[in-house]
Formats: sequence, structure tokens, C-alpha cells
Amino acid sequence: MKILFINPNTSQSFTKKIETIARQYALPSTQVDSLNPASGPRSIESIYDELLSAIGTLELALSEMDRYDAFVIACYSDHPAVYALREITNKPVLGIAEASMYVASILGYKFSVVTTNREWEPLLWMQYGTSA
Repeated sequence: MKILFINPNTSQSFTKKIETIARQYALPSTQVDSLNPASGPRSIESIYDELLSAIGTLELALSEMDRYDAFVIACYSDHPAVYALREITNKPVLGIAEASMYVASILGYKFSVVTTNREWEPLLWMQYGTSA
């Protein structure tokens, strides 16, 4: 199994952190790599940033489509690239927010999301029906 974690922002240092953590939890037989687009926002702090990052994220995923068995979009939002990629591939595509919220829903009746700034609050409400 070869899994590509795509960090939709352009921070190479954060992308390497994602890869380090993902490799710690992967099975020994699983190859984990991480990449980020060459262009787009340095960080994703709002819907505006999320949309700015979508084209570079999609282009990157498309260029790597034949090399990987699954893709993880490593942005804690309901990133549009997740849905766009699901339209064009049968390979698993997962967002980290979606995955963590599914697990939280299984473990308990309610859960909360703590964010870094107010700009995320409307994004979370619209996408997940929850408050920050």
C-alpha cells in the first residue's frame, strides 16, 4: 500500500511534520509520502485560502495518481479537493477532518473542534454543523 498525504498549503516544513507523524502510525508494509503544491497559500485559515489552495492540490494529486493507492488531504476542513478527486478516481481519498469526526462520532455522542482563529468558525458551521 502506498499512501500520499497532500498538505494543501505550501509549507514544506509542515508537510514534513505530517509525513513524520503518518509514518509513525503506518504499518511497516505501507509506504507513506507527503507533498505540497508549489503554489497557493502558505497556510489555510479561511474559505478563501481553502479555495486558493484547491487548484494546486488537484494538479499535484493528478500528477501522482498512478503512483499511489490512496490519498489523504491533510487539511482540517472539508477541502474541495477531496470531493473533486473522488469524482475522478476509484482510489480512496480522505480528508483528515472527515476521518477524525467519523471516529469522534463513533466514540461519543458529541464532540468539539478547537480552532486557531475566528475565520474557521463559519467554515466549520457550514461544513459540519458544529461550532468552534
